[in-house]
Amino acid sequence: MKKLKLTTLVIFLMTITSACKEESIEPTGGLKITLGNNFSETGYQLYPNPIYIGNGFFPSPIKSGVVPQFNGAFVINLSDLNEGTYILVIRSLSYYVQVTKGKVREYRFD
Repeated sequence: MKKLKLTTLVIFLMTITSACKEESIEPTGGLKITLGNNFSETGYQLYPNPIYIGNGFFPSPIKSGVVPQFNGAFVINLSDLNEGTYILVIRSLSYYVQVTKGKVREYRFD
């Protein structure tokens, strides 16, 4: 009888502890930016926010490239970004974009 109670207790504790596992959240996030047709063959730069332009200081972009075409749309996929606000520069236009850890935030600019 004592062995049966001990076995039941062990099985019960194993069930409870295995059901309480936390999901791990990735420490970085990403962006998926879809652009209208007027952005074809255009370069982009991603900067941290804020950008300090005083005394001639302008930081290098964190990421940059040419906007690729994907299934007929112009899409920029950026990953491994720390959580926070960034400035996306396309041509002479600036957009504020937000990165959340563990997620891919989607934006559309036409």
